[in-house]
Amino acid sequence: MNRETLLKQIEQWHADGNHQEIEDAVRALPETGRDFDLSCMLARALNNLSRYGDALEILESVREQGRDDALWHYRVAYSLYYLDREADPIPHFERAIALGDDHPDTYQMLLWAKKAAKQHLDAKPEGKNTDGEARTAFVAKAIATLALNMRLQPNARTMRLEDGLDFMLRDKGLGYVNGGGSQLSPEGEIISCDIEIKLAEDSPEIIETILTTAKKLDIAKGSKLKYRALAGGTEVEYPIGKLEGFAVYINHADQPPEVWQKHNVNEVADELHRLLGNNGTLVFSHWNGPREVALYFYGEGGADAMQAKAKPFLDTHPLCQNCRIARLA
Repeated sequence: MNRETLLKQIEQWHADGNHQEIEDAVRALPETGRDFDLSCMLARALNNLSRYGDALEILESVREQGRDDALWHYRVAYSLYYLDREADPIPHFERAIALGDDHPDTYQMLLWAKKAAKQHLDAKPEGKNTDGEARTAFVAKAIATLALNMRLQPNARTMRLEDGLDFMLRDKGLGYVNGGGSQLSPEGEIISCDIEIKLAEDSPEIIETILTTAKKLDIAKGSKLKYRALAGGTEVEYPIGKLEGFAVYINHADQPPEVWQKHNVNEVADELHRLLGNNGTLVFSHWNGPREVALYFYGEGGADAMQAKAKPFLDTHPLCQNCRIARLA
């Protein structure tokens, strides 16, 4: 297999969550055949296998080549963060951003790392303000709304999307996240949600920047970016979203009491996390309804593939014998 074919195969394995195959293929190469890119792909696979120490060892072996590479710094920071290395990930996340990594997830993880290190949660670069007064530092010229085809609880929406996006927008002087909301069914289940962004400028360039950023976010297919200039004009919409999802509805009203005495929903959620978490991005939320508990999973690789991974477990776990499955995106 030549290098180009191998790289394509690795990306397909990654999309399918087959990270062990990536490790096996790259480690089978002679040392002379493992270049910087392949080493970084091996480290990514090891991170996805929760082998953060092994990933860090591979990344350290190509430190000189990675010194000015944003993705190398991000992967080092990712490994360090999940190794609970306190403040060690922070300079690597910051270096990745300085080298051009403008993915909101990078900003989100930097915030998490600063929180873990008990540093100031606003986490702004020196010379830039993030306190409440920053919200009135400019008169908004436009509003962008992320209309999300996702059933996210407010805390999940904030942690996975709003905080990192707000940090990035402020860092670049583009605007800030003004808040979010949820749309509910008559039973009280969240059926969709949105995030409002106030922007400092109204221009084709700002639209392109916000749209590019929105397409990087871990959000579900069927979502939209809505843009409106405050000086007037028609609201425009752009389709966004790359994840697919499904829900598991567990009927707790009709289950025998002895089943609930021996089991709980958390063990179902934890096992589904384990089964689905190696398939790339995984966004999770839940809902406690009057008769059902719903577990929502959004990820890469397709909803059908996710359900296929979950099915053997759902077929055998006592709490899930009468559960229903619904496609979300």
